[in-house]
Amino acid sequence: MSNYLVKLTPIDRYFFGGNETFGDGKNTNYFVRSKEFPQQTSLLGMIKKEILIITGVYKEDFKEYREKELENTIGKTFKLSDSNQNHGIINSISPLFLLDNENNIYYKAPLDYGLTFVKSDGKCNFGNTEKEYLPFFENYDAKKGLPNKILSTKILSNRTDYELSEIFKEDVRIGINRKNGEEDGFYKQIFYRLKEGLSFAFVLNIDENNEHAKKFKIENDSHKNVCYIGADSSGFKLEIKEINDPSSYIMKNFTENDIQKGETSSKKFKRLLLVSDTFLKEEDYCEILNLSEFIIGETEKFRNMDTKSNKKSEKYVFLKRSSVIYSKTENSEKIKEKIENGSKCYENLNKIGYNVLKILGE
Repeated sequence: MSNYLVKLTPIDRYFFGGNETFGDGKNTNYFVRSKEFPQQTSLLGMIKKEILIITGVYKEDFKEYREKELENTIGKTFKLSDSNQNHGIINSISPLFLLDNENNIYYKAPLDYGLTFVKSDGKCNFGNTEKEYLPFFENYDAKKGLPNKILSTKILSNRTDYELSEIFKEDVRIGINRKNGEEDGFYKQIFYRLKEGLSFAFVLNIDENNEHAKKFKIENDSHKNVCYIGADSSGFKLEIKEINDPSSYIMKNFTENDIQKGETSSKKFKRLLLVSDTFLKEEDYCEILNLSEFIIGETEKFRNMDTKSNKKSEKYVFLKRSSVIYSKTENSEKIKEKIENGSKCYENLNKIGYNVLKILGE
């Protein structure tokens, strides 16, 4: 397998729409906010186009493609409901992270960062089971809410954590879009600007055993281009460079010390950190609830676009990256296996950077 570091540096402000866009008609929204991070499916679509360019297969007119050649090179369009996924010469892409000019990595801190999970007296229902305790987090401040930080592996700095607002700067645009004399065309749109010196990044793994991968060659040490991602086709400087050891870039290989503070009051429990957004079917989520002691997490609504029909898929709900699952030690591997390989759907998601989990303390 060949591994490549893919860097995306915003040229200007950017907008990642997610599930919320301005819409139209009854679904019109007059206030929309960009997501800080792009979806893995957006990265997959972007890198597939770039692979077509590098291999010489790319055509300006979609009608000019030979279907078999296209499928052999980049596979088919991603659909969450499709269990038979094929991405051509792409074996996998890693979850997204941030990278500075000195190759230091930045990532979303666990939601229990600086907190200690304890069990207080009482009872509660969690999943289908009754727990003989009430979950409680020491140091939690209800006024501040859950920690919303970015962590850095920049060990030469005296500082390793940053507020989200220090990394992602809001760029607010307020305007009016009156059509046919309409008076309700005011809108507000919040873009983001990434802190100077930082780039989005992920690791691309190419299947060398695929005969069609022979055409994928990076000339002159790196491949550079400009690409466009997001609801407003935001521009990014793209760089692809081959790397020998991808493990240092993949967060699931980091140690407990790398991921910093967050504790349980008992050694009998494990913390399972979601390194990426994670999809679970309702029945599997219920099973994980029953195997867990507690989950501290946030959810994200997700839809993907069918490029042929130009229609959105049905709405799915993902657990967001940096959510943390607390479990007894004997259940931690069961939960990890269920999330990453519990079904063909989860295996497919894991290959494109979703459903990736790290058991802390190992």
